[in-house]
Amino acid sequence: MRFTRQNPDISSDIVRKFLSEVLKLAKWKNELSGRCCRAMYYIGTNPCNQSGDSEMSTATIVTELPVKTLQEIEYWSEREGTEKSIFLNGLIDEGLHEWKMYKALSMYKDHQVTLWKAAEIAGVSLSEMLAELPKQKIIFQYDMAELSEDLEYARGK
Repeated sequence: MRFTRQNPDISSDIVRKFLSEVLKLAKWKNELSGRCCRAMYYIGTNPCNQSGDSEMSTATIVTELPVKTLQEIEYWSEREGTEKSIFLNGLIDEGLHEWKMYKALSMYKDHQVTLWKAAEIAGVSLSEMLAELPKQKIIFQYDMAELSEDLEYARGK
């Protein structure tokens, strides 16, 4: 059920109370940065999805974007032949993947995490993360002590 003025079943008082509670819970609202000047987050389940699968459940984010950004989204979604929401989901997924990879590699480069943990953070396999190191000109962090330890383990000692 959407909370809109077109829905006569919901009074404006209920909507106001609901939004008030949402804003109280959205503590991160004040921590926003970047190009968004205001955002509101609330969790809403998609009535089409009754599986209970958290991977498939949805949340709604309402945000203000610069007009130019919206125009680009409209242009490219039309050009791709997809709905704006589907296009945006794809952009968000791709951007999140890239951001996680960047963050994981930065943490690895700064010796904050192992390569295995970096791969886990980025959501990729260890071999994919290993292949990414030379692309990003990051030196593989493996010293003689680790080699010695791995050789002992391989020999069964």
